[in-house]
Amino acid sequence: MKMQIESTVKIFSRDELEQIIIEHSKTNREFRAYVLRRAPIDPSQNVKELYAIQIQECIDAAADRNGFIGYSETRQAVVAAYELLKKAEEYIAQQKYEYALPIAQAVIETVYPALQGADDSNGNIGGATASAWEVIHTIAAQIQPKSALAETLFTYCLEEVGKKQYEGWSVYDEFFPVAEKLVHTEQQMQQLFTVLDDMLVAEADTAYSSDYVESVILNTKIDVYKRLGKHVEVEELLQKNMHITSVRDQAIEQAIKKKEYETAKTLVKEGLQRAQSDDNHGGQWHWNEWLLDIAQRQKDISTQRNILRDFFSLRQDMEYYDQLKKTYHGSKEWSAVVEDILRQLRKDNHWSTRTVLEIYKQEDRWEDFLQVIQKTFQEKTRSFSSFDTRLELLEQYHKDLAAHFPEQLIQLYAYGIRQSLQPTTGRGHYQYVCKILRRMRTLGGDEEVQRIIAESRQQYKNRRALLEELNKVI
Repeated sequence: MKMQIESTVKIFSRDELEQIIIEHSKTNREFRAYVLRRAPIDPSQNVKELYAIQIQECIDAAADRNGFIGYSETRQAVVAAYELLKKAEEYIAQQKYEYALPIAQAVIETVYPALQGADDSNGNIGGATASAWEVIHTIAAQIQPKSALAETLFTYCLEEVGKKQYEGWSVYDEFFPVAEKLVHTEQQMQQLFTVLDDMLVAEADTAYSSDYVESVILNTKIDVYKRLGKHVEVEELLQKNMHITSVRDQAIEQAIKKKEYETAKTLVKEGLQRAQSDDNHGGQWHWNEWLLDIAQRQKDISTQRNILRDFFSLRQDMEYYDQLKKTYHGSKEWSAVVEDILRQLRKDNHWSTRTVLEIYKQEDRWEDFLQVIQKTFQEKTRSFSSFDTRLELLEQYHKDLAAHFPEQLIQLYAYGIRQSLQPTTGRGHYQYVCKILRRMRTLGGDEEVQRIIAESRQQYKNRRALLEELNKVI
C-alpha cells in the first residue's frame, strides 16, 4: 500500500496535489487538523493565534455534532496540544523561553473551554492543561524578573486570570503564583495586589465559597512580601487573617521556627476551638496533628500518648500504634496499654479483625493471633460467600500462619474450602479454590487435598467446571 501511494502521488502535478489537499480539508476536519499541524511556523513571529488554530482544529475534529467530546475522543482532541507542548519543552531545554511561552498560552486559552463539554474522566484534556502550566511555571522560575519576557508574562497573568472561560477551574492557584515569582518592584506589587483584591470582591459576590480563593490570594501576598523583605507586613497580614487555615498554619510555623512553642500551641488551640464549634472533624484532626508535632518537639510524652491513642482509636492505623509504642521504649507499662487498647477495640462495634491481628503480630502474641482467626471461622453466618472473605484473610496472613501453625492453617483452609463450595458459584471461584489446594500441598497437606478432591467429586458430580479444575490439581 505504501509503495502504491508513493507511485500514485508522483503522477499528480504540484497544483493537482494542492487542490486535493484543499478539497479534502474542506470536508474532513481530522485531515484539516493534521495538515495544519504539519504547517511550518516561524516561532520568532507572533504565533500564538496560529498555535491556537491548530489546537482548536483537533478539538473540533474530535467533537460530535453537538460539540461534545466523548471519552474515547479526548486523546484525539488534544493531539495538537501535546505535539506543541513537546516542542515547547525542547525550546526550554535550549533556553528559548520566548518561543515556548506562546505555545503554553495557546494551550491554556484553547483547551480550558473544551473541558466544559467533554468526558475527560481519563484525564487526557486536563493533562494537556497541566503540562502547559508546567511549562509556564518553568519559564517563570528560569527567566530574569527584570527581562522583557518576564514583564510580558507578568502582565499576561494579571489580564488573563479573571476571564470567563476559566470559571470553575480554580486557575487562581496557577496564574497568581506565576505572577508572584516575577514581582520585583513596588509598582508590580501594587498592580498584583489590586488584581488580587478585585478578584476577592468578585468571588464574594458569587454563589461559590470564596474561602479557597481567599486563601490563595492571601498566601500570594505573603509570598510577595517575603520576597521583597517586608517582614512587618507579613506579620500584620497573618494577624488579620487567622481565620484562614493556611494563614494560621504559617503563623504556627513561624512560632515553631523561633521555638516559641507556647505561642504556637495557643494558635493551634484557637484553631481547634473553632473547628470544634463548627463540628469540623477534618479541622480538628488537622489541629491535633499540630499539637502532636509540638509535643514531639518539646518531648511532651504525655500529650503525645493522648493524641496518638485518639488517632489510633479513630482510624485504626498501625502507623499511630507504632508511634505510640515508641513513646514507651519497651517499658513494662506498655503491656497494660496494649490490653487497654484491645479492650477498647472490642467495645467498638466497628472494630476490625485485621487491626487486632496486626497488634498481636507486633507483640509476638501468636497464640492469641491464631485464636482470633479460628474464632472468625467458627462464627455462624447465613452467607456462604463470607467464607471467601475468610479464605482471603488466611491468604493475607499465610506467611505468619505457615511459620507458626502450618497444621492448623491446613485445617482452616480445608474448612473454608468445603463451606465455600456449598453454593453453586462459577469457574472463577473454582480456580481460586484450586489455587488454595496447591498452596495447602506446599504446607504438607497433600492428604487433606486428596480428601477434598474425592469428596467434591462425589458431592458435586454435576458441576463440570469444578471437576475440570480439580483434575488440574492432581
